[in-house]
Amino acid sequence: MAFIAKLTQLSDRPFLMAPFGATCVRAFGVPESPLDQPWHIIGGHLVSAFVGLLSLLRQKAL
Repeated sequence: MAFIAKLTQLSDRPFLMAPFGATCVRAFGVPESPLDQPWHIIGGHLVSAFVGLLSLLRQKAL
């Protein structure tokens, strides 16, 4: 989280997002939960980032 916060500060772009913080709290707070396993966390963030980028590209194309 500190690395991402520093990256946000250096680039003036919002890399630190609320869902990432919430994921960290869940992953460290309840690590044995089936939904908080590494593959689910990484996969979920990758899918949501992909959808966000597709939406951005579509918006710029219009």
